[in-house]
Amino acid sequence: MKALIAKELKLIFCSYTGILFATIYCLAVGSILWLFEGSYNILDNGYATLDPFFNLSAALFLILIPALTMRLFAEEKKTHTYDMLKTRPISPSQIYFGKLLATFIFIFAVLLSTTVYVYTIYRLSYPEGAIDMGAIFVAYMSLLLLSLIIISIGLFASSVTNNLFVALLLGIIIALFAFYGFDLAAALFSGGRLQGFISSIGINAHYRSMLKGVVDINNIAVSSNYIVFFYLLFLWQTKKNRKAAFCIFLTAITINIIIALLPNYRFDFTADKRYSVSDYSKNILEKLRNHSDEIKVNIYLSGKLNAGFHNLQQATTNLLDEFNRYTDHNIKYNIVATDKRLSADLIYQQMADMNMKGIYLSEVDRDGKVSKSVIYPYAQIVINNDTTTVSLLKDVQGYTAEEKLNISIESMEYEFIDALQLYTQGKERAIAFIEGHGEIGEGYMQDIEIALSKYYSINRGAIGNTVGELDQFDVVIIAGPVDKYAEQEKFVLDQYIMGGGRTLWLIDGVYYSYDELSKKGVSPTVKNETNLDDMLFTYGVRINSDIVEDKQCASIYMVADSEAQSTITVPCPYMPLLMPSLDNPITHNIRNVKATFASSLDLISTESNTE
Repeated sequence: MKALIAKELKLIFCSYTGILFATIYCLAVGSILWLFEGSYNILDNGYATLDPFFNLSAALFLILIPALTMRLFAEEKKTHTYDMLKTRPISPSQIYFGKLLATFIFIFAVLLSTTVYVYTIYRLSYPEGAIDMGAIFVAYMSLLLLSLIIISIGLFASSVTNNLFVALLLGIIIALFAFYGFDLAAALFSGGRLQGFISSIGINAHYRSMLKGVVDINNIAVSSNYIVFFYLLFLWQTKKNRKAAFCIFLTAITINIIIALLPNYRFDFTADKRYSVSDYSKNILEKLRNHSDEIKVNIYLSGKLNAGFHNLQQATTNLLDEFNRYTDHNIKYNIVATDKRLSADLIYQQMADMNMKGIYLSEVDRDGKVSKSVIYPYAQIVINNDTTTVSLLKDVQGYTAEEKLNISIESMEYEFIDALQLYTQGKERAIAFIEGHGEIGEGYMQDIEIALSKYYSINRGAIGNTVGELDQFDVVIIAGPVDKYAEQEKFVLDQYIMGGGRTLWLIDGVYYSYDELSKKGVSPTVKNETNLDDMLFTYGVRINSDIVEDKQCASIYMVADSEAQSTITVPCPYMPLLMPSLDNPITHNIRNVKATFASSLDLISTESNTE
């Protein structure tokens, strides 16, 4: 076996097919990724990602690997050296796997040279090193697994003929069909569930899934099935090993049945575990484990769905299955179909009354006929008589339909946990917004108050002179004061904090006139005197009387021609876009945050240095 692998390695590394494979692949990938303009160009893309490389490599492998494997059996059959091999004390299976391993080692060596792209992206990313090495590692593993599948296809195609051209053509056709064919076949059907099932048979759906850095058991099972299937076809056409092929076939069927009965566990290799249940979510679910009442979830995303919304439905059920691992299967869910006996208008009105407005979905079939349907991308969590609605679709302005579905799947865990934690929070909690110092008015705080009212009782008022009057509140919010705090008010706040109270400070370092800025385009800035500097200093924070200026900033509208009433957008360096930290759960999976006329902070050490 070792001698056979060594022989095949020498032939591949020294043959013109091996040299052409490495040359064409490296030149094509390097040129398209770094030189030629287009969607695959990494520099033009502006994002530190290697997704274009892995997508491009998959397409090239579908053609180049069959060209590499076409001679492995066909040429030996043509020159009758394969007949000589069969007379030696070596089985056809050993010959097959010797050629497969030798080809795989060669492709692995070629891919090893592309790791220079990882280093390049690492250095070009901002900040440097802000790439997900775990996801990249899994993507490389998925590309190697894909190469194994195509090698097995190429070896089978080469084993059924002694014509190199026929072996090449047959290998390319089978590889293209296995990768893209099932996606194309799925498009012929209208049902999203059927489309999803047919697509899952092909390689492309599983390859794209693993490129995210997540590996499902189904991904490994389908990939392994392809390798075993074409190995069985090779054994079957040798005629002497059909009994062994039949035994392997039965074993493979048994393993697949067992895997189908098991939960589809997935392994998240991403750096921030974005596809795994967070520790905070696990704590919430652990509290629900011993919940006396059964938790019911009604999923209203049903009916005639396209592939995208079917994936959203499947992601919902998969997430709830994952939740059940931590709740001892205390969550029971079902997909609710609308009553077909009612008219569409009546169903729409009933769902709207339950705060679940339908959205119209338009589909165009192969004949150009447009069909419209109404879907309801919502779920309801029911515990006793309490019902909470969860929106499954996030409608983000400026996003494409595919981007909206992707971000909906990514944020689904938060939406469900946000609803479930209401049943675990216990006693009612309260928040106080401090007034009396020119703070931001209630009308401007309406959005945040509505969001917080789901978990807290919202209160507003001025600080009195009695110590302990704030102890009833879980959090005290000081939002945008412009007048000075009295010493007695500061003392009440300080005692609240010393007693374990929590505060949220939203204070401007400088004061400016918005009216003058909007009318004249300029405004003087003066220090915002709130008389809180000494208090904050003792807590280790100093708010500077400046405005942060940054090149990475948002744009504002300016009048270009007052008579023509035309406006233009120009970058405003005093409205920086703050990059959220991926490691912090508060800022996880959110976009850049706009800070309008924000001031800088200094963190001051409050520890006394004693000798």
